[in-house]
Parts: sequence; structure tokens; C-alpha cells
Amino acid sequence: MARCGAPTVAEKRGPPGIPAGLSRFDRATAPVWTWHPWPTATKRGPWTGEATAPKPPPERRPRLGSGAADGYNGNMHRQTETQAPARRPIVPHEASATVRRRERRLALGTIGIILVLGTATTILVLAGRLQVATGPASAGRIAAEASAWLLVVEFYLYGLHRLLHTARLFRSVHRLHHLSSAPTAWTALALHPVEALAAFGIFPLLVAVHPVHPATIALVSVFMISALLATHVNHDPLPKAWHRVAPLNWLTTPLVHVGHHANARINFGAATTIPDRVFATHRVDLSYYDTRREASLPAGSRGW
Repeated sequence: MARCGAPTVAEKRGPPGIPAGLSRFDRATAPVWTWHPWPTATKRGPWTGEATAPKPPPERRPRLGSGAADGYNGNMHRQTETQAPARRPIVPHEASATVRRRERRLALGTIGIILVLGTATTILVLAGRLQVATGPASAGRIAAEASAWLLVVEFYLYGLHRLLHTARLFRSVHRLHHLSSAPTAWTALALHPVEALAAFGIFPLLVAVHPVHPATIALVSVFMISALLATHVNHDPLPKAWHRVAPLNWLTTPLVHVGHHANARINFGAATTIPDRVFATHRVDLSYYDTRREASLPAGSRGW
């Protein structure tokens, strides 16, 4: 028969493992036993005999607007508006593992095409089929040739890029490059073989049209490939003022080009923003530097 009165002295003492003289609250929260001072519908008696440990306190997550979620770094110094968020992603999500593997395969194929084009150009130059300027060259000459080459290559790649965004060519060729809306350095070279040949084939064509010094070819080639890799990372380490000061903002930054992967109607330039400024397709979303927002581009945005 269940008793409904107060617990006896023996019940107050409790089972082994719990000191005597504890209050009901202390007994109820003891780490070894859970105490029910009155009979329950499922278990008669003051003790259930269940060995339970206290639950850990719930994890406290930073609230939106608090320091941890609102632009404070590890030293608890607030970021100013002119500082670039430390490696904060421009696009908050990442591409799937399948897309990443496909990008690596395509990038390795593009690297192979670049090596083949470079080797073939070198062989043709050594065989006398292509002419290059020989002898020492002044820094002024190299700078002039490199500037002219860079402008020609930039406007050519701008036109090619816009052509690849036409419906038929995009579906059959350029779509592979836009499979990831959160690009990485692999994405820069993840090109369809036709696109890779059209993009990098301009260099031997320019050598055939107008001979330049080999140093010019090397300088422009290294600059263009480095710029392509740098503009496809998913964070922008440059300060906000960079995008407002000319001629610094003539260079394409990761924020500018990743914006193209989210909106395929803007920012077609490769290494510079000069063609985009000429044809009024240059846009940059500086809200990336707003520390009150997690990212400037929405998750799930697509490039086509």
C-alpha cells in the first residue's frame, strides 16, 4: 500500500552514495540517484533506483548582434568598416564534394592545355617559325609592350566571356565553370577544353601577329594566370578603400569576380575591371565589409 505521508528517517538517509541530511532539492539533483519524495503512477516509493548523471548546461550560442557574431575577432577588437573581414567567406556556403572533384579534373586538363600551347610556341620560336624580339631590352620597352599586351588580352577575354554567356555556348561550354557559386582557386582553371584553348590560345596568336620580347610574354602570362587564381578565392583580404581608389580599383578583386559567379550579367573582366568600366558592366557589392552581415551574397545563389 502506497504511503502518502512525510518520508521517514530511513528514507531521509537515502541509499548508499548520497549523504544523509540533504534537502529534497539536493536529493533530487544528486549525481547518482533521482529521488521522488512522493509515490508516482509508474514507480512506488521515494526512490526510483535509476542511476542518472546531471545533464550538462546547454551550449550558449552567440546571439545576432552580440560580439561573437557581430564582427569581433579573437582579441575582442571590433572590426572597423574600412577593414576587410578576416577570411570571412564572400559566399557563406561551400560547393559539394562532387563539384570540387569535377573542378580538379577540369583544372588539371586546363593545365595540360597550357603546357602544350607553351611547349608548341617555344618549339616554333626555336625553329624560326615564330619571331620574337632578341637582345637586351630596357625596362621602359618591357613595360610598354606588357601594357599593350595586357589591354589586348583583357578586351579579348572580355569579349570571349560575354560570348560564352550566350545561351547555347553557356549550356555546352561555359556552364562547367559556373557549377560552383562559391569558387576556389581550382575553379579559375576549371574550364571546358574548348574554352581553355580559346582563352589561352591568344598568346601564341599575339606572338605570331607582333613579335615582342620573351620577357614581355613571360611577364603577361604569369600576371594573367596569377590574377585568375587570386580572383577566384572566396574571401577578399583587401580593405574597403581599395575598391574606391583609382587605379587600385582597376584590378579585379575576389569580391568583384565572385560577384560574377552570383550574377552572370556583371563583371566579365579577367584581371582588370577596365573592360567592364568601358562597357558599363562593372558592379561591386561593398556590403561585404558591413560587419553586421554574415555575407554579401545569399546562400544558394546561382551563376546562370
